[in-house]
Amino acid sequence: MKNQNRRWAWWMLVLLFWTVSGVVLAQGAGERPELTAGHKKMLDWCGQYTITGKTFTSPFGPGREIKGKWIGKPILDGFAIEGTYFYEGKGPSGETQAREISTYDPATNTYQYVFLSNNGYREQAPFTVDGPVAAWEGTQVIGGKPIRFRGRDKDLPDGTGFVRTGEFSTDGQTWQPNIECRHIKVTPAGDEQELVRLQEVWCRAEVEKDTAALRRILADDFAIVTSEGDVITRAQMMHSDEHTLTSLTARDLKVQLYGDTALLRGIAAWTEPGGKSSEIVFTDTWLKRDGRWQCIISHESAHREIVAPEKTPGYEMLKRLVGDGTYEGHWEQTPLGAAGKFTGQFFSRFVLGGSFVQERWEEVYESGETASGITIFRYDPERQTIVASGFGSDGSTYTAVYTFDGNTLTTTFRQIPAEGEPSLVKAAWKYSPDWASFTSTWQLSRDEGKTWKPLGHYEGRNRKD
Repeated sequence: MKNQNRRWAWWMLVLLFWTVSGVVLAQGAGERPELTAGHKKMLDWCGQYTITGKTFTSPFGPGREIKGKWIGKPILDGFAIEGTYFYEGKGPSGETQAREISTYDPATNTYQYVFLSNNGYREQAPFTVDGPVAAWEGTQVIGGKPIRFRGRDKDLPDGTGFVRTGEFSTDGQTWQPNIECRHIKVTPAGDEQELVRLQEVWCRAEVEKDTAALRRILADDFAIVTSEGDVITRAQMMHSDEHTLTSLTARDLKVQLYGDTALLRGIAAWTEPGGKSSEIVFTDTWLKRDGRWQCIISHESAHREIVAPEKTPGYEMLKRLVGDGTYEGHWEQTPLGAAGKFTGQFFSRFVLGGSFVQERWEEVYESGETASGITIFRYDPERQTIVASGFGSDGSTYTAVYTFDGNTLTTTFRQIPAEGEPSLVKAAWKYSPDWASFTSTWQLSRDEGKTWKPLGHYEGRNRKD
């Protein structure tokens, strides 16, 4: 439950890279330029990589072993790529999660990246690619002092990934090591990444009514079966003046490959000129013809209007509960269960248009047993509190009222087990100032709140949005 990473100036960042990439929209009804060799090389980098290695003590942080993963995907019709880092523990600059966007400028044959982390660290630099080596150099101000940094990625001879090395200098003349790690690709780029890219092209083409792009990616016999049962052909979709959108995006994309056939599932959300927002779940069937993927049919379902979460009552309070994370701690011996250490993870999301937050949690105990549950949070406008209903895999249930006092969340509720007598439980979560980590303490009463005994405690942190 615990916090939502602050993402600042994201669209300004996208706009910056759109400009740097040198991609200019053709005037009138013309098509966008084709991807250059430099852009296509970036697509080759996409995929999922495991990260193992170490950092050396430097102005960027203390030396430590690092372990995590990097997931890269194409954005902006393939003219840029977005990479997301997830670390087990802390990364090179102390982050647990980070994102970067890389672009290519054909005019100068150079690349550019901007790196943003969830601990506030930001880095930006140009880089060049010469055969198997990508190299970069830049300046970062740390503690009011400029620090030079440089690094390179060198492809492994067997093509399984690359080795990253980095150095820093406080005087621009002498250099010391900063990082050394391996990135090994576990999910290669290829057809899956190309289908994700084509889905982004499709979304953009519908908004801009780019019929040339739609002809490239939609087969002649393409049709959409809507959630109302209507069938819309490619010609009808491209020439209809009624289907006008101000925005269209696709998310949660899943690709299943079967040779030259692929299924792509996801959620599409759009906004109409009047401001009405809607979303559908879709399944597309693609065929690879003459080396090129084309969609032959799309099926839509579960159409419903959605409301922007920030417009819903209690959004500012509920959003503090949104995020994914991990925690670990210790439960005491009580009638509710045995004593022992445990680890857990949670996944919290806005649902039903932003009116509720749903949290799924899972715990593993040192005995080998596991438990899981679901909690639904809603905002009570009369009391200006959060009301939660929880359900455990052991059959237990509870209803609780949560209140915030600064960075502390507290509640007292009656835990009702599947068997046995109910108990009163008191819990508190104290968050760090940036909402990135928390500690939680629990107490138990078997005499209706007259006396309280320790039930357990744990510490955790947010892992990703």
